[in-house]
Amino acid sequence: MQTPDTVGDDAQFYNDLIHTNSLVVVVKATIHIEQEVIKLIHSVVYDANAFDKIDLTYLQRIQLAIALGLEPRFLRPLKALGEIRNKFAHVLRHELNKNDVDGFYDAFDPLDKQVIQDTYARVRKSDVMKLRKPKKIAGLTPLDRFALCATTLRGALISARRGTHLHEQHS
Repeated sequence: MQTPDTVGDDAQFYNDLIHTNSLVVVVKATIHIEQEVIKLIHSVVYDANAFDKIDLTYLQRIQLAIALGLEPRFLRPLKALGEIRNKFAHVLRHELNKNDVDGFYDAFDPLDKQVIQDTYARVRKSDVMKLRKPKKIAGLTPLDRFALCATTLRGALISARRGTHLHEQHS
């Protein structure tokens, strides 16, 4: 169920993904996804304020999320996303390239790769984008492929968080 907060979050996320600068897209997508990891952790810890006072790295946060119940299949794509972001932080004028996005996509579990494929098939058939839409995801630009993978990963985290709330209500 979307709340006014999540609708605003969604709009900002999608707005950040349509930027043409790789640095902006990668860094902002990573921030949005890390925020979803934090929201997931908040949904299961006893005291979210106490958690927020702990100075954790991105990797430590995702490992904690796994320890708290996020399915382990998300560890690899979350780590791959962090590695791409770090390339921008440590390599002057790094551009998102095919190898970066191939590594990100390859980090997904087969189930999630199918979700990515199915999502693209729906987008391709829709009138949402009037632009050229290649038949295969591999025909997309690295930036568009990255956005598709990041969108799927964020959606999976939101779904996982909602699942924790459902579990708590029925326990």
